[in-house]
Amino acid sequence: MKVSIRYRLMLAAGVALACIGTSSTARADSLVLRDGREITGEIERIDGGYRVKTATGVVQVARSDVAEWKRSAAPGVTTPGTTTPPSTPAATPAPAIPKPATPAGTAPSPAVSGAPVPRPGPATNPADRNRRTVEVLVSQGVDALALGDVKAARDLLVDAIQLDPRHRLALESVGYCYLKLDDIPRATRSMEAAVAGSTPQSRALTMNLAYALLRGRNPMRGAKMIKDYLAANSTVMDEEALNAFAICLGQSSDESRVSRFWTECVTFYDQYNAKLEATKPGQKRWGVDWVSASERASTDSKNKAIQSRMDTKWRELQTAIGDFNKAKKAYADAYSANRFRKNSGPSPASLEPQVKSTKDRADRLQSEYNELSATLIRPTLPKLFDPVQLDPAGLTLASAGTGTGVSSGVGSMSPGLKPEAAPVTPPVVVQPQPQPQPQPQPSQPKPVDPPVAVAPQPAVPQPVTPTPTPQPETRKRAIFTSACGFAVGPDLIVTSAASVEGTTRVTVQPVDANPMDAEVVRTDPATGLALLRLKGRTMAYLPVGDNFAGGAVQCVSFPTVSIFDPTCEVIGGSAVPPKDDWSIRLNKHPRLAGAPILAGGKVIGVELASRDNDATTLPSVNLGKLKAFIGALPPSPTVADPTIAVVLVSGVREK
Repeated sequence: MKVSIRYRLMLAAGVALACIGTSSTARADSLVLRDGREITGEIERIDGGYRVKTATGVVQVARSDVAEWKRSAAPGVTTPGTTTPPSTPAATPAPAIPKPATPAGTAPSPAVSGAPVPRPGPATNPADRNRRTVEVLVSQGVDALALGDVKAARDLLVDAIQLDPRHRLALESVGYCYLKLDDIPRATRSMEAAVAGSTPQSRALTMNLAYALLRGRNPMRGAKMIKDYLAANSTVMDEEALNAFAICLGQSSDESRVSRFWTECVTFYDQYNAKLEATKPGQKRWGVDWVSASERASTDSKNKAIQSRMDTKWRELQTAIGDFNKAKKAYADAYSANRFRKNSGPSPASLEPQVKSTKDRADRLQSEYNELSATLIRPTLPKLFDPVQLDPAGLTLASAGTGTGVSSGVGSMSPGLKPEAAPVTPPVVVQPQPQPQPQPQPSQPKPVDPPVAVAPQPAVPQPVTPTPTPQPETRKRAIFTSACGFAVGPDLIVTSAASVEGTTRVTVQPVDANPMDAEVVRTDPATGLALLRLKGRTMAYLPVGDNFAGGAVQCVSFPTVSIFDPTCEVIGGSAVPPKDDWSIRLNKHPRLAGAPILAGGKVIGVELASRDNDATTLPSVNLGKLKAFIGALPPSPTVADPTIAVVLVSGVREK
């Protein structure tokens, strides 16, 4: 069962117009707020902000909360306009829209007193609503990530992906969130989906996906990602990416090291490393470190002598392996020939000494080869590299599905994230040069570690100092949180404590009224619940049950993402008898934490699931803990429709 706010308001508007018989021709402008909401009405400029006469009352909005003032071209028509506020428009009162009648026996209508709080105006069509919603959610998610609230960013970005599963920035950013939350499987899936788009992958996406793949024991896939990125950006020397490439190769398995792709990666590493060394005359790279050219030459000379002995031993080993295989075949042929008749050739017993001697020789040569290999002087490579924070220059509100950017009416959305750590060395632009020839490979591939031999010395290119990137304009950012809540008294709301922790402002949005300001009465870290109080307002509330022994339940929440027209929905499910670590099973994920769990029309618990919880095991607070948290309860009301007592809770944390 769904209850649409738009449907309720349209029904009420129809009743009002039928009673009045005429419609107002007053001009209607719109204020677009920075959190995505839109207020339409007659706008008057006042000290510190604006006063808007809407169809349901008068709203005052602070100037800092407004991103754009849209002026209508004609009375009753709203079109985009300048963001510079014009002179005070004429104020012609618009007819009031009466509220729907309250059914007999129910609590009063939610909004009964006080000035209404701004609520978002719906866009013109579903596609436009979704597009604008995604813009706002991604912008808020990137801001939350820049401010360090990874969980809030994750929630906002997951909501955006629900509406646009191919949104490149949302997928890349939520993948980084999962890296910070140490959820490697989800991080890998999100960033692999971002890479699947047609737009060339960014450096941060490449490095972070390679990091996730390395953590997920797929280093060669990570090496491929970095190799492709470096090849596509060959004019800029990226030492940090080359180090990550070497680390991925160093963590690869022995099976990978006999593949042709491994050989290609080693050759690419040698060529790229030679170009990087050419930018620092007199120095050479040893692993991920820099050493003097003389020190590197001494090490290379020792390794070259050892490598020469290894090559000789390798050839002897291949001959011994061939002799062993021939002896095995002769033994097998003799055994087959003498299986059913005697004296038809050499006996298997006479060939056993030759099989044993050839095998012993091959084993001895293999052991000697391994001992020589262990004497090679090798650099010590780290087992991991650090992920890269998202680059502000590479973040654009573009959908991977279209490959085009989108503009927004909610103010600037440039993320402005700062890197966590500077690269090992600044990028140096070099001129193209002839590629060194790869070293000859053995006739049969053999497991080896990353090469340490001296690379050919190319001509020294002239470095070009990169042009400093202009810093993005700083702007005020805030973290936006959302949760479900429900009334347990005329002015008391129960919700998730995480959604209101540290907030500077909290609003609640009923399904049939404008948003209302609320204040936090108390929170309980043990249960994860918070109690809010409406400021000068009352609304319908739900009765709290007496007991619950398990069975069918209902959860009332907002499973569909929408900031312009949120829709409440009743979700069916089941639950076992309550216990300390209680969870319920629902037919659909409720999306928001803080939703009431009902049985027989009464509240018997609170759902506190995150976006990542499975719908079959949603963590919840049982009835006993809920009643202990609320305390004294008001008289139980009779509510025919539980959705009128459920609200969308929005919090703002300004930093």
